[in-house]
Amino acid sequence: MLQYKLKILGVVQEVGFRHFVRQEATRLGLVGSIWNCPDGSVEVIIQGEEPLLDQLVEHCKRGPAYSKVTSVNIQRDAVGDKLADFTIRR
Repeated sequence: MLQYKLKILGVVQEVGFRHFVRQEATRLGLVGSIWNCPDGSVEVIIQGEEPLLDQLVEHCKRGPAYSKVTSVNIQRDAVGDKLADFTIRR
């Protein structure tokens, strides 16, 4: 099991991006958290098996219909504290 921290740049706030990622993560059986950042980006921490994490990264690169993702920065780590579900932080 691994943990990825993603920083997603582009038009990713106010377009349903966090809900889109939560839906895809839940479908893939991943756990984590997602939140909007003051700089207009979105950050995500996800935990799971590497092939499933990579699938979610691909979904993040596309995003929902009204988003426009310009880059996804990935930081790969070992899992520290195991998360229980996937949440959207306010």
